[in-house]
Amino acid sequence: MTDERNTLKCIFGRSFDDLQLRNKLSQLCATYLGGIWTTVPSEQIRIATQRGGSNNKILMVELPDEMKFEYNKSLHKVILRIYENLNENNELPEGIITAVLSE
Repeated sequence: MTDERNTLKCIFGRSFDDLQLRNKLSQLCATYLGGIWTTVPSEQIRIATQRGGSNNKILMVELPDEMKFEYNKSLHKVILRIYENLNENNELPEGIITAVLSE
């Protein structure tokens, strides 16, 4: 049985200062982008909601200013698009996550 508090839908519904949300965003960036994203503490990343599009949620995740200049070749900002299930009866119990890079 899945712990309801740890489903992706529940995690991405939390506030930006929630440690579990920040850890998940940091983990996704580290996994798919590598580089500096594997070393930045989740407490230091910047998170903002992006408006527009047909997605359930669009988040901009950004390195802290002091780390941007240390690693000039890394992506400093990324867009994370989260597609959530609209119908609870779908086969996929959690959302489908697609990371899209942006500069």
